[in-house]
Amino acid sequence: MTKLRYPETRIVDQTDVLHGEALSDLYRWLEDGDSPEVRDWTERQNALTESYLGAFPGRARIRARLDALLAIGAISVPTPAHGRYFYQRRDGRQNQPVLYVRDGVGGADRVAVDPNTQDAAGTTALDWYYPSDDGRLLAYGLSENGSEQSVLHVLDLETGQILPERIGRTRAADLAWLPDGSGFYYTRYPAPGEVPEGEEHYHRSIFFHRLGTDPTADPLLFRPAQKEYWPGVSLSPDGRWLAFRSNESGRTEIYVVSFPTPTAKSKISTGGGSLPVWSRDGRELYYVGADRKLRAVKVKTAGDKFEVGVPEELFEIHLPNNGRYDVSKDGRFLVPMQIEQAAVVPLTIVQNWQAGLK
Repeated sequence: MTKLRYPETRIVDQTDVLHGEALSDLYRWLEDGDSPEVRDWTERQNALTESYLGAFPGRARIRARLDALLAIGAISVPTPAHGRYFYQRRDGRQNQPVLYVRDGVGGADRVAVDPNTQDAAGTTALDWYYPSDDGRLLAYGLSENGSEQSVLHVLDLETGQILPERIGRTRAADLAWLPDGSGFYYTRYPAPGEVPEGEEHYHRSIFFHRLGTDPTADPLLFRPAQKEYWPGVSLSPDGRWLAFRSNESGRTEIYVVSFPTPTAKSKISTGGGSLPVWSRDGRELYYVGADRKLRAVKVKTAGDKFEVGVPEELFEIHLPNNGRYDVSKDGRFLVPMQIEQAAVVPLTIVQNWQAGLK
């Protein structure tokens, strides 16, 4: 076989000093994917790769087999909201999963959000979604071209109307609706100029938005001292108490403040905590400890007073990536689980595989 002649890749004299250490970065120029030079280099690399792989026999058979395997669909765990069930489904041929809503366990499915209709290339993705407590409204985030830089939208599921709300910089947002659906707490990243240059993808903060108002005027409720920290939100059933994560003590813990006028914070967790969820009657607050054990804390409210009990260990919990859990009215838990394979699948090694493709 003819020796491959790779496109020439120039070397630059680039050295950065980080934490007292000199780090050489000879190919820094390749990080600018929009420059004409990098685009030309990429096209020549792709052409070389295609010419090499195209010479292998049986490539069409491999492609056909992989295409059949990748066509297998996928379905997500449902999110319940006042008798409605929201879940994502992809048939394997679609570029993006579609969000469906079902009225009741035995009801018919209907499309809530189909990101495949947003553009012909199919690169618009549904990043996250949160139905309101009564299942009437849906807040969701869309991003383009794999950027994950979500823009928040709100859908009225009764009328099918998309409300005027458009809130940018809501990547991987956490969101908690008010009980009456008139607004929500949510997390948002700063706009350019609000923080030092280069830190726009940090400083995730908690805001409040009232439907129908200007998002640029949304009040800032909490911004962590450390720019890397990701706070999240959970609102009590009566809409009077907001639980959130904060690392202000040096460890991620759960705190509660009152709404709409914040009072002194009440610390809920001990030894670390995340993913706060209220019981349906608001008398308990659940969270996942640093040891992956679910805990319950009894709380008492009287006016502006908030009394916190001692965390009680319930059981160990292992959530999949971006997994959520919920608690029913009777205190039972809905927890998505990853099913482990019972038996070990043997590894098969095929030698001289090319011969079988001729």
